[in-house]
Amino acid sequence: IRVFHDKEDGPTLLVCAAIHGDELTGIEAARRLIKDERMKTIKGTLIVVPIVNHLGFIHRSRYLPDRRDLNRFFPGDETGSLASRIAHKFMTEVVEHATHIVDLHTAGMHRTNFPQIRTNIGDEENLAMAKAFGLPMVLNSELIEGSLRYSAGQLGKHAITFEGGEALRLREDYIKPAFQGV
Repeated sequence: IRVFHDKEDGPTLLVCAAIHGDELTGIEAARRLIKDERMKTIKGTLIVVPIVNHLGFIHRSRYLPDRRDLNRFFPGDETGSLASRIAHKFMTEVVEHATHIVDLHTAGMHRTNFPQIRTNIGDEENLAMAKAFGLPMVLNSELIEGSLRYSAGQLGKHAITFEGGEALRLREDYIKPAFQGV
């Protein structure tokens, strides 16, 4: 986890990737964000988590070793399954500190998603974030109970999801819009 904090107050943006361990596009976009010189001049706070699901990443798998999808276990439970414990820890130690969230994803295996933002456009702040991302496609996406976006919304956080590219593939035409959007 990298935290960039300015002396001046402002919002706290969380950028996270690899809730699904095989989604590499967001990892690379987050890595570039961390190295970007502009991070020294932000207002507020930026929290960057390039890999949320370390176990899935190590095994090149969307899922945790017990085949659970981490993005269906938020907000989690500190005494539950592995997925539930990881989700709980991420919610209580990271998400609770954010005001805004950009969650970076790709399509599943053998599918490719055109770069897009998914969010609840009925929330004006979410819509503003989606428009600021600068992609031609913004989808009004229903919230899925157990997802990070759903659970963050329950806490009053504003969240958008970037989707672009394919699992286990690094392609500049998907990394670049993710990085530039953030």
